[in-house]
Amino acid sequence: MLLAELSASSFMGLSLPLLPAFASRAGAASSGARRAPCLCLRQFPNERAHPGATLISRAAEAAAKQGRFWEMHDLLYEQEPPVTEKHVFEFANELGLDIERSAAI
Repeated sequence: MLLAELSASSFMGLSLPLLPAFASRAGAASSGARRAPCLCLRQFPNERAHPGATLISRAAEAAAKQGRFWEMHDLLYEQEPPVTEKHVFEFANELGLDIERSAAI
């Protein structure tokens, strides 16, 4: 059973510049809703179009396994491209993620 009044599913790469706008508009569209919107993102990195997309995707998924997807998402978007492994591990440390679990990225 769906508990959200607004639900959206999307397959996209986190390196897409339009993702923050998409999330912002989904939030604005649901501002009068009684329940929080449900935004389901599935990773679909496109290395050819966005070099580093796979690293970003894997970092976000590793954070999601520890309940910190959106926090990692925000840090990744705040970082000026290109995002490197060094950045990812710094972000994981900043978020208090288990680095050994995150090393699977």
